[in-house]
Amino acid sequence: MSSWLGLWVLSLAQSSAPGSFHGWKTDCEYRFVWSQDRQKVGETTLRWSLMGENRETPAVRWKIDCRRSYDRLGISQRSSSMTLCDAAGFVIQYEDRTDVTANVGKKAKQVTNIGLTGEKAHVTYTQEGKTQPRIEAVLPAGTRLTASQAIEHWILFLATWSREPETRDQDLYYPDFGRVLRVTFRRGSEEKVRIGSGEIVTVPHAFKAARESLEGTVWLDKNSRLVQIEFINALKPELTLRVTLADETPGAKDK
Repeated sequence: MSSWLGLWVLSLAQSSAPGSFHGWKTDCEYRFVWSQDRQKVGETTLRWSLMGENRETPAVRWKIDCRRSYDRLGISQRSSSMTLCDAAGFVIQYEDRTDVTANVGKKAKQVTNIGLTGEKAHVTYTQEGKTQPRIEAVLPAGTRLTASQAIEHWILFLATWSREPETRDQDLYYPDFGRVLRVTFRRGSEEKVRIGSGEIVTVPHAFKAARESLEGTVWLDKNSRLVQIEFINALKPELTLRVTLADETPGAKDK
């Protein structure tokens, strides 16, 4: 059995509980807070939906609807996105709509569409109503999509992890970089992270890409749920971005 197939079978067994993907529930809205230099600069809210059978897309199992906001240094960004994935959390389709406003009154709109079939990715950007030529990429088996600012994609592949081994490599496809990044994760010692009004025990994993300036740390709870992630900016530490789970609201409805 290939390593990818083994991971898929294990993930399918672990995620079989109805209405829950490795502890992420369909009846909750999850809110994450973005911070830079200890100041709140944005939010991500997301909801899970369990998909029914569809003849056109039989592999689709889950849908994640997400809203994002970012406000700093005169730039305001608002995004909404949808991710469709299979039972093992591999993304099949992703669509993002982003509006950006600068303090000088300039505005920009972009729509991103990403489809993944087998070991190929198809990416299309539409900027100000003009669709750019489609980008295609060949992906090594087991590669995970991590679109820009989409922490839900990190949630998907991290949720399938066990606590072993101490060091592991993961191929991540970053469309904005236009390539697949080989990222090494190293498990650290347990740490407490404040979530809402309480603290929980987490296991941090420091990560670093082999060739790009992508590095940081993810903090996972006992169920391997991502509760905090930090992206380090070595040149400008004040721009280091930390995203932390703030609260889970049962029964919350999309606005």
